[in-house]
Amino acid sequence: MKRNLILGLTLVMLIAILSSGCTIEINNVKRDIDRIGDFIDPFSENYDKIESFQQDFGAIEVLEIENSVGTIEIDKASGSSGFLSYDIKVKSRLGNEKDVEEAIKSITVDIVEEGNRLTIKVDHDRDLGDIFENRVVDFKISLPDTVKMVGINNSVGSVDIKNLQLEELDLKVSVGEITLTDIITNDSDINSSTGSINIYHSQIGGKINTSTGSIEFVEGTLMGDSEVTTSIGSINISANLESSGTYNFVSKTGSIELYPNEDFSFKLDAKVNLGSIDVDLPMSDTFSDKGEFRGTRLDGKAMVYVNTDIGSVEIGSK
Repeated sequence: MKRNLILGLTLVMLIAILSSGCTIEINNVKRDIDRIGDFIDPFSENYDKIESFQQDFGAIEVLEIENSVGTIEIDKASGSSGFLSYDIKVKSRLGNEKDVEEAIKSITVDIVEEGNRLTIKVDHDRDLGDIFENRVVDFKISLPDTVKMVGINNSVGSVDIKNLQLEELDLKVSVGEITLTDIITNDSDINSSTGSINIYHSQIGGKINTSTGSIEFVEGTLMGDSEVTTSIGSINISANLESSGTYNFVSKTGSIELYPNEDFSFKLDAKVNLGSIDVDLPMSDTFSDKGEFRGTRLDGKAMVYVNTDIGSVEIGSK
């Protein structure tokens, strides 16, 4: 099972790399493949040993997390201080006590609270003897409302964040799903190399990108001057858009569906190389040709660019 999963995810990563046309250092690719090998089954609880830890922290303003393999769940705390818990979960190939203890020792979790900043960093020693089947660190964190910035780099595993109002959100996942619910921030950089991005009931502005995976934004508001891009996957936006600034929606291979608020005032420039464009909104100053559509909705205050190489474009109202 592990071999098939590694081969499958590796193939997806390579497809994404080739499709995006980006150059990636060989050492980074090897690193991510090694970490995928540590994460055989995110739904399995069949571990040889689980060690749990917990810790309080103060009214911080900045949270930074760098995790190798595991899930991260973040929610708002009920009080003025914060709380975190994490589980180190390991499974060895043979299941003997010596290998299990080596697996535990091979994981280092550094948690440093300094001033208004909390930093969490997880390191995994290389499995040179090929004795570890699974090594995971899962986090659950409750943040006080003093937090202004959250930065996360999670190599393999899902990230789920709820009920936060931030000045800045910097979120990167190499392999895994990102879910944001009831989040407010006008400065975000949300990126998943392989995995979907799902945003619900939020007010977010900035960059939202995945190389391989779908992007869904339902309810709430996608702020002006935002970019939503994917190389392989669909984009579905069913949320309010602001009648100011510029929006860019790009998918190299996948459909794009936009269902903004009825009073959204914008100019549209939509293009497809292979696929159809369907605009189900009253618009003026329209131009339509094969693979191209331009028009103005109401006063045309915002500018909306929609582009997909292979896939359909559909634009209507909620």
